[in-house]
Amino acid sequence: MSKEIASELRSISDGATKHIHALQALKRPITHWDDLLTCILSSKLDAVTSREWQTSLTGTDPPTLKQLLDFISHKCQVLEATGKSSIGTNSKANLKHQSSCHAAVKYKCSYCNGEHSIYRCKNFLALPIPRRIAEVRKRKLCGNCLRSTSHAANQCASGTCKTCAAKHNSLLHLSSSSEPRDLSSNKKNEVDKSKTSSVTVTHASNLSNDNHIMLSTAVASVNNSQGIPVECRVLLDCGSQANFISRKLLNILGLKPQNQSVSISGVNGSVTNSSQVVNLRIHSLINSYYADISCIVTDQVTSKLPAYNLKRDNFDIPRNLKLADPNFHKAADIDILLGAEFFWELMCVGQIKASHKHPTLQKTRLGWILAGRLNNSSASTKRVQALHAVVSNAELHEQLGHFWQQEEVTNKSVSLTAEESYCEQQFLKTVSRTPQGQFVVQLPLRENMVNRLGDSREVALKRLLNLEKCLSRDPLLRERYEHFLREYESLNHMMEIDVPPSEDSTPFYLPHHGVYKNSDNSAKLRVVFDASCKSSSGLSLNDVLIVGPVVQQDLASILMRFRTFAYVFTADIVKMYRQILVAPSQTHLQRILWRDNADSSVKTYELITVTYGTSSASYLATRCLKHLAELFRTDFPVGSKHVERDFYVDDILTGADTIENAKRIRDEVVQLLRLGAFQLSKWASNCPLLLENVDNPHLNTVAITNSTDSRILGIQWDQARDVLQFSYKTQDYSSIVNKRGILSEVAKLFDPLGLLGPMITNAKLILQELWQAGVEWDETVPQHLHSRWMAFRAYPS
Repeated sequence: MSKEIASELRSISDGATKHIHALQALKRPITHWDDLLTCILSSKLDAVTSREWQTSLTGTDPPTLKQLLDFISHKCQVLEATGKSSIGTNSKANLKHQSSCHAAVKYKCSYCNGEHSIYRCKNFLALPIPRRIAEVRKRKLCGNCLRSTSHAANQCASGTCKTCAAKHNSLLHLSSSSEPRDLSSNKKNEVDKSKTSSVTVTHASNLSNDNHIMLSTAVASVNNSQGIPVECRVLLDCGSQANFISRKLLNILGLKPQNQSVSISGVNGSVTNSSQVVNLRIHSLINSYYADISCIVTDQVTSKLPAYNLKRDNFDIPRNLKLADPNFHKAADIDILLGAEFFWELMCVGQIKASHKHPTLQKTRLGWILAGRLNNSSASTKRVQALHAVVSNAELHEQLGHFWQQEEVTNKSVSLTAEESYCEQQFLKTVSRTPQGQFVVQLPLRENMVNRLGDSREVALKRLLNLEKCLSRDPLLRERYEHFLREYESLNHMMEIDVPPSEDSTPFYLPHHGVYKNSDNSAKLRVVFDASCKSSSGLSLNDVLIVGPVVQQDLASILMRFRTFAYVFTADIVKMYRQILVAPSQTHLQRILWRDNADSSVKTYELITVTYGTSSASYLATRCLKHLAELFRTDFPVGSKHVERDFYVDDILTGADTIENAKRIRDEVVQLLRLGAFQLSKWASNCPLLLENVDNPHLNTVAITNSTDSRILGIQWDQARDVLQFSYKTQDYSSIVNKRGILSEVAKLFDPLGLLGPMITNAKLILQELWQAGVEWDETVPQHLHSRWMAFRAYPS
């Protein structure tokens, strides 16, 4: 430096700070480098600043790097406070003015309100540059001096950016590589630790003076909360991984959004945030096509498109084409952006390119769209729309965070939320029993929500037709699927109905599909009912159901108590959910469509029992067990205690220290459950005497000379030896070893009791180092971590 220039001093300070942070990220011993760094940094100062630095030193101890950086920061504050970027070196009056200004400056950080300038704020400097820009804009600070709120950057008298000489602070400078390579791992850590999803807008179009780039727009309809279609304008963007909706349209629709934090970074680092996501159904205006989509809520999707009104006569469009947006040439607001998830699904065969001076016409399910270059030299305004969006791996990072917390012991509050208390009150008010003892319950519905359900039959029918295609390709699956539903009907768990022409309440149709494992010897198939499928209003059955509180003890407590008994037994309730009836007034909310073959007509059934797949099913089933124990506590004091305490959903794990006490527990539990029409099966015990006289064909009998394994709540139990076992199967690593594969393998180690703590801790340490090193999910891991991981897999200890 040859003169006292604030911007150059700031450049020295910022550059030093960045490199110091980079060295700290690399864990270099910079605390012992003060002498060297201070000498290098002070040699960069101009003559006047260097003299003032030397004058400020007192004592005989060598100055520290922090002292020098603080001095430079204060010096910059003085120069910027004078409103001049350069101060003459020969003016004594000027130097006096500097001194008085320096004494008057009171430092207060605009970001954290600490007693330091924003330039020295560790929290601010730790932010990625796009976040810094967003924070400056949020606080309405000058983008150049980062201090004043009374002027804009283009009016600021302070110096310019040291990198590009533009009117912004050097701390806000963005380039193709906004951070030094040394800081990459540190920066990645910041991103990875974020608990918010992120969407990055990174693509921009370049316009010449005589061309306008047409973007694809269409008009479609979206159902509002009452199921009434509302027309809206849609932008089709194949470069976006996310869908967006304007808040204006959301308010018109009256749909209820879900809370979810999303950070959206745009071109040049502009950052916006959204805290809401909404599910809706969009319909084509020219055919029967529709799609269920999830949209991020934003105040404005983009500016008006096109940027200005165009002359319709300039477009050579065949008259017989049905345009997706008949008013494509008129500047208007965009209500919804559809990203790549649906963009290619909308495309159809058919494209027309009239000439290089006209945009291309493309056929879609919404109609014909226009996109591409338009020769338009008369345009007076040029704008660029940047609309490419990329969704990050934030969800993976959040799942990884849950993995760290999996084995933590927390003190959970037993107090119920207002909604859970309401759910409990409704259960106690409405629960009843049949003469045979079966429970009859009402589905816990959120107040005034069920009437907002829209049409669900259309999507259920569509899913049924897709299911039939899958079943036609797999005869075994078809056979088991038909058997499952025939049994469902024969057990009176569902019944066929005739749908009336008009109904007082809106029914809900549950789509369904089958799940089974070929590796399972019994190849047992279960039909899964999808209560989370959205209706035409954007709400599903699960959206209007209350989940309900947890009424049983946690898994770890039950397993730990199970290990304390000398004689134990386990069993589970046969088809527990399906032993509980749903009130007839609500079975219309559990309808399904089915037919035995593709040639017959589609039949409508109602599921008349509690159905797995509904969000309240677990609560209703476990609450009935608890209620049964409460009703007969006097008659079965021992059995009721163990039903309340030792059940985890439908599995009981209990025992005693003597065979006599264990038999009494067994007998009372069986008799008590029989009063509620529940039956136990799949008995297992470490003592064959406890399995005698059990009226059930499904026994896991134990031969003392042989090892008999069964699973209890996901853990393998050798009953003969009475020990818990863990099976660890390694994956085939014929391909590269990456963070995703390592996490997947470690997460399969299910250990609620923490018995494998030392082993899992070693695996977690490897994952932690991968995170600290900033390794991406699908990137090959560093050699030293690769070696440690392969050694762990060979000898997991």
